[in-house]
Amino acid sequence: MFVRAEAGEERKCPIETVIQVVGGKWKPLIIWHLLESAKRFSELEKLIPEVTQKMLAQHLRELENDRL
Repeated sequence: MFVRAEAGEERKCPIETVIQVVGGKWKPLIIWHLLESAKRFSELEKLIPEVTQKMLAQHLRELENDRL
């Protein structure tokens, strides 16, 4: 798995890496909904009505960049 890191930053603790990758308010919920099957953006919007389009798009991009 590829993990984003700032220039010169070295991750030593696996727990820190997990928190960096899936931390936040919406990422765990997004992952939970995607576990059963792939979903379209609009489906995720309906499943998580509290998240804004901007935040959903941002978190999906980050999860994709982290190859999740």
